[in-house]
Amino acid sequence: MKANQKKITEEMRKLITELTEADTAYYKHDDPLMTDREYDRKLDQLRSMEEESGIILSGSPTQKVSGEILEELVSVRHTKPMLSADKTKSIEELVKFADGRDVVLSWKMDGLTLVLRYEDGALQQAITRGREGIIGEDVTHTVRKFDNVPLAIPVKEPIEVRGEGIISWENFEKINLSLEEPYGHPRNLASGSTRKLNAAEAGKRHLEFAAFELVTDRQMDTKTEQLAFMEQLGFLVVPYVRIPSADDAKIRQAVASMKPEQFAYPVDGLILEQDDIAYGKSLGSTGHHENRLMALKWEDELYKTKFLGLETAVTRNGMVSLTGIFEPIEIGGTEVSRAYLHNLDIFEKLSLGQGDTIQVYKANMIIPQIAENQTKSGTVNVPSVCPCCGGSLQVHKTSGGTRQLFCENPNCAAKLVRKFVHFCDKTRMDIEGLSEKTLAKFIGMGWIRNFGDLYTLEQH
Repeated sequence: MKANQKKITEEMRKLITELTEADTAYYKHDDPLMTDREYDRKLDQLRSMEEESGIILSGSPTQKVSGEILEELVSVRHTKPMLSADKTKSIEELVKFADGRDVVLSWKMDGLTLVLRYEDGALQQAITRGREGIIGEDVTHTVRKFDNVPLAIPVKEPIEVRGEGIISWENFEKINLSLEEPYGHPRNLASGSTRKLNAAEAGKRHLEFAAFELVTDRQMDTKTEQLAFMEQLGFLVVPYVRIPSADDAKIRQAVASMKPEQFAYPVDGLILEQDDIAYGKSLGSTGHHENRLMALKWEDELYKTKFLGLETAVTRNGMVSLTGIFEPIEIGGTEVSRAYLHNLDIFEKLSLGQGDTIQVYKANMIIPQIAENQTKSGTVNVPSVCPCCGGSLQVHKTSGGTRQLFCENPNCAAKLVRKFVHFCDKTRMDIEGLSEKTLAKFIGMGWIRNFGDLYTLEQH
């Protein structure tokens, strides 16, 4: 028994280390070490082991809110701990939680959680969740550049509003194309942009703020009143629906009406919250979450298909992106045949080979991902040459600890094209008529070799 218990605690320590490293990469460097699905699987495994063994080790991410702070930003203590929500993949659990009471169902927006502080009607401070939801980072300089944050509100007394810093799918696609190192998901772009030291650069990225909680006690009776009050103050409020006397049928109907594939912003689930504020408070909290609300995470439906090969592309800074190609399969009403692999670590874990049987899903019902490889033939090797110039590729570690492939040839045509597209963009030199296709032709013909050539070409 003792030997078995020792083995269990060793496995728990290993999981805690892996999850902590993943948290640091995700929250501090906006550079995920693993997919959301893998992270959730490891976290669920750790939670199950804790429940079965009765042992909870110090540092366990099940007992605290994940988050890190950057050394360059000023640390700020929250007036109220920014706890998370308990999670489930079962609608039956939601029904049990609702207990026939009035509840509010809203989107669980996927971005960077923030608290905005107002004094005398003016925005004074914007703070990230930060370390364990207790000490965050001051990001007021970038949040002031958001597209929709009210800089002044018609309330003079101090007030705090909690919400999510987000970017729409449409703006994510546009902004990502202009970046030297594209982000794998809108949440990472929103987080990385908000935590930039250069507010002007962050201001170009069309970030938005969606409010979901009034932190300051305004003596309101219901959550619905809180949300309406924040709308009156000029905030974009997370879309929601109130479900009176919630039962099984009403909750299922409301959940079915929320379709993430049709929503303009990235989401990673739904939030069900008690509408009666006093009752919600009476439920208390843990060190990790408040019992007044519960998050529904969608069950990932896995689909089998055959892996066909690897597609590579060179970004403006020379990083080589890896995309898995597989036999087309319909998921959620759309046909998918490719999935971005994020980094070299994830690619190697999958041990992919042509013809391998793989399982694919849509993360948060939106983004195609390869969940696992059932064959693991490993016959597809790590690319060694640049797909554009044929130069040798090198492996470098990013600040978040992940490994990426890079082409180091300064004259690589793909790098030059993307640099010139970036240079000509509306947000920079605003040079009309020089599309990516045209620039690629000029570079291929040897007409452009540097920015001086481009300037001369534009003059003529």
